[in-house]
Amino acid sequence: MVGIDTGRGSRRKQPPAHRAGPIRSESPPDTASHREQSLALTALRVEHERQTLLAERRDRWSDAAIATTSTLLRGIETRPLLVLASAVRAVAGADTVTVVRALGDPAALIVVAATGTTNPFVAGDAVPLTDTPSGGVFRGGHPRLLPQGPLGQGAGILEELRGPAMTVPMQSADRVVGAFLVTRTHGRPAFEESDLEQLALFVDHATVAIELAEARIGRERGALLEERARIARDLHDTAIQQLYAAGLELRATAAGLAAGSVPDGLTRALHLVDGAIGQIRTVVLALSPDPDGASLRARVLEMVRGVEHSFGAPPRVGFDGPIELVEPGPLAEDVLAVVRESLTNVAKHASAHHVTAAIRVIDGSVEVEVWDDGVGMPGRPPRSGLDNLAERARAREGDFSITFDCPGTAVVWRVPLPTRAELT
Repeated sequence: MVGIDTGRGSRRKQPPAHRAGPIRSESPPDTASHREQSLALTALRVEHERQTLLAERRDRWSDAAIATTSTLLRGIETRPLLVLASAVRAVAGADTVTVVRALGDPAALIVVAATGTTNPFVAGDAVPLTDTPSGGVFRGGHPRLLPQGPLGQGAGILEELRGPAMTVPMQSADRVVGAFLVTRTHGRPAFEESDLEQLALFVDHATVAIELAEARIGRERGALLEERARIARDLHDTAIQQLYAAGLELRATAAGLAAGSVPDGLTRALHLVDGAIGQIRTVVLALSPDPDGASLRARVLEMVRGVEHSFGAPPRVGFDGPIELVEPGPLAEDVLAVVRESLTNVAKHASAHHVTAAIRVIDGSVEVEVWDDGVGMPGRPPRSGLDNLAERARAREGDFSITFDCPGTAVVWRVPLPTRAELT
């Protein structure tokens, strides 16, 4: 008999049907916390790079300070401030470096070293003490960072420097003796506080080295002055006397000849002898000791030595007449300023091979003449410096002239000597 399946015992149990519901998954990471960690790591990395750069800068400044100090103390460098300016320009990544010092002019600092092809200054330029960064640092004694913009409104060539800058004082004991002005061209990155700090340290160390070198030079100066005095005596007692004798003999020979029959060669020889005597007298007077260095002759020679590196050949300096009549005081300061400004103009504009400065006291006047064989001043000559010379002459009821030759330029400044009544 065939059974009928009713499904009660033989039916398989089916798995329960799946019920729809929310799908659960693991929680996502905390994105805010992750972002904070990433920013912190980035900040650490940036700070590490900054500290590394600062350490490298400090090392460069330290190496430069050691090298320049060693050079200065060995006494083998005749232009120490130019060496320092060149080192600062290289280490600071600057375009120009200018060093100014107080050299007697109460109203201005004098440029003693200038580096950089875009530097408008040359040695001998005057920088006003008022309304200029260097003047402010000189008076205040504190380093300064300067933003973009002209460094001196109405301050002449300072207005040509328009990029970021920093300036620090040169301090000797408790007084300021000069300042460094360091600049970049307009548009370059500004200097940072760390740059200013390192520059100030460098200049402090360098100033000490210069003082030590100058002290050593002072100890050697006594022997040098003694030797120079001996040479001056020998020149005066032998060379000049022999030239005088030769000149007298030539004149006696010329006097014995008939009028109009004196050979041209004899006349030229007489002029050469007179010129040689004048040159040797200048050398003798320059070699003769000047205990306090206050005479006009000594100050002119010292000033010219300070700017001679701006020329291909050192300028020749001559004196004629009783120069001692120009006593220390305002007139002597004017003469120094005229010589300095005239030589500065030649260095900037003339491209001269030979430069001569002559200071004469003759016929109751003091005269300064500066001549060069250069190309002259292109276009219209710069008026600020020349106007200053003309104004100095007018103030003393004198005259000033400038003559352009081809080639060459001659500047003549002449004023009357003050009377005794005016001096007292």
